[in-house]
Amino acid sequence: MKNGRQNIIGVIGGMGPQATAEFYRILIDKSIREYGAVNNDDFPSVVVDSVPVPDFISSQEHVDRARSMLIDRTRRLNAYGVRRIGIACNTAHLLLNDLRAVSGAPIVSIMDETARLVSEKNFVRVGLLASPVTYKTELYQSALKGTATVIIPNTKMQSDLDDLIRAVISGKNMKKLRTVAYPLLESFIRNHKVDAIILGCTELPLIFEAPMSVPIISSLDILADSLLSYCYGTKKEIV
Repeated sequence: MKNGRQNIIGVIGGMGPQATAEFYRILIDKSIREYGAVNNDDFPSVVVDSVPVPDFISSQEHVDRARSMLIDRTRRLNAYGVRRIGIACNTAHLLLNDLRAVSGAPIVSIMDETARLVSEKNFVRVGLLASPVTYKTELYQSALKGTATVIIPNTKMQSDLDDLIRAVISGKNMKKLRTVAYPLLESFIRNHKVDAIILGCTELPLIFEAPMSVPIISSLDILADSLLSYCYGTKKEIV
């Protein structure tokens, strides 16, 4: 097995902290299940930088301050010697070009990786669950243009999703959140007849764990798969 000790990956996280912690867990779990990691030196070298940026998931009022902080952290990761960077936050991808401009290490785009998967799976209509700013900046719509039709929830559901995202960040009881979230999503799936759902906010995979009536595309899984593919190369053979 090719291990990733020399291919240090950097993770810009903390938006929010729970999603970043879950992302690290996913990296470790996939390293074991999909790449056969057993010993300490089989696992990837990972530098996680949890950045306490001001809130900009609902409004871009604080985006300039967030940009300055994330540019600084990107430079720090490069100085540390990371070879590839992932941003464990969908909304922060509105700053992707700014961060790439100061980074010698390639920075993965969750949206582009998602578009690649949607194309491979031949999905035609995909529902997008995301933060208000992710909707407004059309990050996914742009990436998926010409690949699939992106179905956006109505204003009421967007507000409900915003509440759910904030509830995850503030540490609310996940079981209670799911009693609201699952019926909301299944109703959306039925009404819009989508082929798949994109969880385009890294808090949402913490809520939607169980299988749904259509395939679920988790932005955390997408990012983890891209970074681990870089670290390891080919996945192990499943016997």
